[in-house]
Amino acid sequence: MNLKDTLLHESGLLSLSQGDCDLFLISQANAITYRQLAVTKLHGNTFASGRLSIKNLEKEGYVASKYLPGNAREKYYVLAAKGRKRIERLFGGSFLKRMSVQLEKRPPLSHQQLPHRIHTGDMYFAYLSNPSMDRFPIWQSEVSYAISLNETVSPRCDALLQSGYQNYYIEQDDGTQGDAVLKVKIHQYLKGDLFLGKKVFMNVLVFTIHTNVRERPTCKPSFSVYRILLKAIRVWNALEKELGQPLNFNAFCMQFEDNSSPNLLHLSQNDRNILQNICYQHPSLSLDEVKLLKNTFLYDTTQKENQRMEQDLLFSKRLRTKFYPIIDSKEQSILCYRIRSGMRLCVLPNHRLPDYLPFSLFQEYHFSAFLEKLLFHMGLHDLASWSYSAYKTLSDNYNKSFSFYNVFSTESGIRIIAEDIVHDLGGRERVRYYLASHTHPDKFLFLLFVATREDAVLFLNQLNETFARKENQTINICFLDKSASLFEHPESQYAYFQKKIPAGSLWLPCLLDYDPYFGELNLIERRV
Repeated sequence: MNLKDTLLHESGLLSLSQGDCDLFLISQANAITYRQLAVTKLHGNTFASGRLSIKNLEKEGYVASKYLPGNAREKYYVLAAKGRKRIERLFGGSFLKRMSVQLEKRPPLSHQQLPHRIHTGDMYFAYLSNPSMDRFPIWQSEVSYAISLNETVSPRCDALLQSGYQNYYIEQDDGTQGDAVLKVKIHQYLKGDLFLGKKVFMNVLVFTIHTNVRERPTCKPSFSVYRILLKAIRVWNALEKELGQPLNFNAFCMQFEDNSSPNLLHLSQNDRNILQNICYQHPSLSLDEVKLLKNTFLYDTTQKENQRMEQDLLFSKRLRTKFYPIIDSKEQSILCYRIRSGMRLCVLPNHRLPDYLPFSLFQEYHFSAFLEKLLFHMGLHDLASWSYSAYKTLSDNYNKSFSFYNVFSTESGIRIIAEDIVHDLGGRERVRYYLASHTHPDKFLFLLFVATREDAVLFLNQLNETFARKENQTINICFLDKSASLFEHPESQYAYFQKKIPAGSLWLPCLLDYDPYFGELNLIERRV
């Protein structure tokens, strides 16, 4: 079911308009932006239809808009009194109470707190795009959680997402919190029993990190670029007829200087600057190819890729300098113990939440089914003889225990373990701890999810001496770069592994070579 179908099913209503769905989302999150609404895909893949829906709701008096502090271009919307009354009338008090909806709750007015609250909501809206969602989530901001009986004041998480499968305690980091603040926040969670015993499988701690990059002066919203290209194509076509010859993108842009054709008057100086910027990236494109290119700018649900890449760099820097050291600190023995026992601590970038959530919310996205498809296309065609465990604790000769998520096993003792070693600090620590501590030469394949090849290189380099242990000689490791396309199309996977050679090492695409008779599982090079 999609978002709307799930809401209808949960509320018991027979029908809902798109606008009423918008109102309910605002009632849960307290506020919404165009960008957040687009992420849900409630109105399709573009900003345009969602923007129109919200504007109509504002025109009819159901919502009110304000500009975000320091940003004269981005609005956020809250329920007006008329909108609150409509939500009460449509859904009824019992359903709203069950969903923990607080209609009177408003976003903070502080210029510092308001963006923080808006960014916190990114997790909620990203989750709503889950095509496998069969239960509508409960979302609450600023929720207290118990830590011990001795504490007079209970700490609060920035938000709590209850999916019906697990509880996700959200801490929003806008890049301003220092090491001490982050450590205190984590320490508070460890005071209680949220991540002890059976509760460790019900609760997940998630830090979401928002990164700001300055927009370039020539940067335009994608839909604006689409309209400029649409205009340019008409001018381009006229110029080709006028000159009697085809032009590539570079030749077309060169006409801006010397050609006095009246057709060029349709392009402003700003239009020409934008076109020249695009031309730098695609100088040899023909007119027909640019017609195809323009359509990519029609779908403006994401920021420009170059901006996202800048955000990736900023996020990666904060992850490696602020969060990884917390796990590595000798002062965090309690945290390490909890993590090795199954606690999950995820650190995710706000701008890529829709891409990465399937790899963090296992049950909600039916991750086991994805893994089965992935392994099949990696060469493991006989999965009937393998058993799957969402969570498994293993013991070695000296009764050391090792806990992992997503474990495939055979009766002969071969295991495939799928863990995220970049954004799940728990997965990262569990794999490292096993490789450094186990005493039995087990036949394991670690299928490790990373953001980029750089993450894989860094991980192996940091554990170079650990891999040299004789106990790890029967361990195979391969990597996969996480993305929405990988999750949606596991048949197009590109897993890779490192092969040692006399001159150093090579990174090779891999297949799984499984021999059930001899009980062997090896990585071999995938050849095209």
